[in-house]
Amino acid sequence: MEMNMRSVMRLAALIVLVGVLGCGPSHPDAIPVTVTITHSGKPVKGATVNFISAEGSTRMAYGKTDAQGKCQLSTYGENDGAVEGEHKVSVVKNVKNPEFSEEEPNVPRMINVLPKIYEDFNKSKLLASVSSEKTTFTFELKGAIIE
Repeated sequence: MEMNMRSVMRLAALIVLVGVLGCGPSHPDAIPVTVTITHSGKPVKGATVNFISAEGSTRMAYGKTDAQGKCQLSTYGENDGAVEGEHKVSVVKNVKNPEFSEEEPNVPRMINVLPKIYEDFNKSKLLASVSSEKTTFTFELKGAIIE
């Protein structure tokens, strides 16, 4: 009976080990991606950039631009990049609305100062084809910016 109990304990330990280690990542690998956002040839600081799969099959990648208008995208972890494939791109820069007050509940607290067309993946017309050969993208935004 002791031999049988040892076998059961070994089997239980093996099951726990397989459960803890798993079978590897259950998602496609991310490829490091750098994005630059400009407007009138100047970098756009503080913009949030989002990449979403054109097929809708993977998780969204995102980043926030620095003073040079550049950002590294993140999907599963910080700065790991975006999944390979075609992506639709949106760009927004939300700032505190100077017209907001607690007394005016219908006035939004934050506003997007970039042209509205870029906040919608389907209207922005910004596309990126991410691959191991293509990891850097620059987008020049057009239209009026709210100052």
